[in-house]
Amino acid sequence: MEGDAFMRSYYNGEIISHTTEGVTFVCQNPLSFVIRYTMTFAELQNMLCGSIQSHISKRVSNILFRNPVVLFGGVVKFQTMRIYDDASMHRMFQIYQHTQYQLPTLELYVEFKVAEPREEMDEEE
Repeated sequence: MEGDAFMRSYYNGEIISHTTEGVTFVCQNPLSFVIRYTMTFAELQNMLCGSIQSHISKRVSNILFRNPVVLFGGVVKFQTMRIYDDASMHRMFQIYQHTQYQLPTLELYVEFKVAEPREEMDEEE
């Protein structure tokens, strides 16, 4: 799969369920990126951790994709789809390719957890 995707990531906010459009992500300062379809899950996690400026060492604990689902009559509702490995990222990119003309931006909600000292040492090795 070749090409790029526009992505907006939300963090330190909330996931609102049961809105008129299904699930909605909100936060104070969402970040926008252009990412490659060839990006791996590990590369995505590293990019997200590096983009959130913080004095606290952290790691990604959960990534949710705001997945568009077309209902009867062409109505689009959103549900969450967990991104947890390269295969789920590939599926997300496939969905994006089919919907990018109606929905030009991938939306992800990212949850972080504080990295334990041992985790930090493992990452440096």
